[in-house]
Amino acid sequence: MKFTCLKCEKEMVNMKSGSTEAGLTNTSFSCPACGNSFGLAANAMESKAIRELVLHTEPLSIAEQADSLIPWDKDALERLSQIPEMVRGMAQKGIEKYAADNGLKTITVDVIAQVKELYGM
Repeated sequence: MKFTCLKCEKEMVNMKSGSTEAGLTNTSFSCPACGNSFGLAANAMESKAIRELVLHTEPLSIAEQADSLIPWDKDALERLSQIPEMVRGMAQKGIEKYAADNGLKTITVDVIAQVKELYGM
């Protein structure tokens, strides 16, 4: 998933995310080209769903990729790096959960393709 600026059609980037004590989540996105921006507010139920998806808005570091419970082969890591940064963490966790649930020992591009088809991405 990515957000695209309607003014100049550039991919928007996450600028700020935060949560309140009431469980509300606020995040904002901005276009690096023209500065157009928008905010997203999620209620407590929506925030819970976001947390359950393990949504990360920062790119994964090499150390975070290496901390995976299931090893990724070189081609799968390359494919992971091509997923937009704002959803890469969520995608990684989802792929790893699928692999663990299905008793897989290594994550390959075939595993990524299976998850992609399963979720219609």
